[in-house]
Amino acid sequence: MNPLVLIFVIPIISGILGYLIYRLRNEFNFLGTMLTLYYTLSLFIATRKTQVLSYDLFALNNINFGFYLDQFSGVFILGIAIISFIILLYSFRYMRGFKHMSSYYLYFMLTIAVANGLIISNNLILLLFFSFLLTTLLYLFLVVSSEKPLIAANQIFLVNILFNIIISLGISLLLFQTGNASITVNPQIIPTTTPLILAFFLILIGIIGKIGIFPLNFWTQKLPKTPVTIVTFLPMTLDKIIGIYLLFRLSYYIFNINQVLLIRLVILAIGGISIIYAGLLAIKTKEVYQLLNYNAIIQLGFIFIGIGCANPFGFAGGILHSLNYLTFQPSLLLTSGSVEYWTKTATLDNFEGLASKMPITFFTLVIVSLACAGVPPLNGFFSKWLLFQGILKMNGTGFNIISLLFTIVAVLGVIFTFVYLFRLLYAFQGTKTKYSQRIRDPGFTMSFSPIILSILCIILGIFANSLSWQTITLPSTNTIFPNLTNINPWTFGPALILLIISLLIGAIIYYYKLYQNRLRSA
Repeated sequence: MNPLVLIFVIPIISGILGYLIYRLRNEFNFLGTMLTLYYTLSLFIATRKTQVLSYDLFALNNINFGFYLDQFSGVFILGIAIISFIILLYSFRYMRGFKHMSSYYLYFMLTIAVANGLIISNNLILLLFFSFLLTTLLYLFLVVSSEKPLIAANQIFLVNILFNIIISLGISLLLFQTGNASITVNPQIIPTTTPLILAFFLILIGIIGKIGIFPLNFWTQKLPKTPVTIVTFLPMTLDKIIGIYLLFRLSYYIFNINQVLLIRLVILAIGGISIIYAGLLAIKTKEVYQLLNYNAIIQLGFIFIGIGCANPFGFAGGILHSLNYLTFQPSLLLTSGSVEYWTKTATLDNFEGLASKMPITFFTLVIVSLACAGVPPLNGFFSKWLLFQGILKMNGTGFNIISLLFTIVAVLGVIFTFVYLFRLLYAFQGTKTKYSQRIRDPGFTMSFSPIILSILCIILGIFANSLSWQTITLPSTNTIFPNLTNINPWTFGPALILLIISLLIGAIIYYYKLYQNRLRSA
């Protein structure tokens, strides 16, 4: 059977077998995710050698339905497979004793299959079908984890259905105008007519709504009471990374936004406002899951700016930061979940003294926080370096001022991220604790998952050129911008200086505020 079909079928079969044969549930699910990871890795390697892999299922009204994988989408299916395997391992201990455990694991495996199906869909109609399925699975997750009445779950479901319908309207308008539903159009469509611009913006509105980015993040605020594995797996990871995938496809493979200044400015504005808005809220909040929700919005804001740059470095930085997001954001959530597992609290004021009681958990939290903040030599530093280069290299009518404006926004984003993540780390310090001596690091699977993600943050940073750039980012970028082959992006210049200065300012502000707080409490 074709590997493109296998990465869709294997999770479904293993999930159903695990549901039916309860005693072997963990074994079937573990085997299913391992096999899926193996085949996605082999597909990723294949896309590094050849540009396109495809498998046709059927044709309807001259539209081919099937699976399609190129060097760009290969990065996303590999990222999804890795993070799915890691969260499954964490679930084995964290979800033990959960009332609806069989349903949870069935929905988990079906979500992997649907997410893979969406990424490898060869046309927008099939992609939309999987998007509706993913929304349904989110609702089923919320139903089995929520207490009745299911008001919040119903609201989240209806909101996501609404955004899917908006995407449907955009796709329908695009299909009516062009007769083409493919996720790759050659030559790309230049949205200069009113219907095409409207189609683009309808799909864009649907995307930003589904991923919960500013100003439509209200539905993600309702998630903190949901088990951290569900929150991490679907709304905070898969939904967001799939939304980013769709925006890349929409902006570079279907449309050519480089030719339309208005669209670029809108995407840049969404990214910039998200960074400022969420950054200000993250600095004030004392609830760890709210803080990490705002962190997700900020990191997605950086990716939006990279996409809006419409140049090779912005594009490459957006791809690399998307991959890096899959390493530090889930790890931040899972380590926080480990703390809540013992303390039954998610409030920063209650974390004092836990660094010494949970040293492994705290160590992984330090690594991924530094990576997310952009501290060298971890992976977040290199993706933000690329994004800064993309911002500085924006050109065209009026883009000198725009480049300056979004350089300031990016600097503020780095500063915000540094301050609130170091505030999170500081919450664990101290000698006093409200908890008994029995509190310790969680079991193997709960500790192992964040550790693996923190190791990936280190590896993707230390091997930024050979792995992050040459193997992952460059082949994906060359499909749109083919002139980067002989370019080394890690050169001394204004982008590096700005990023380092941003980190130093963040450190100064953080320690100044810390010093002020100590004086007040003295």
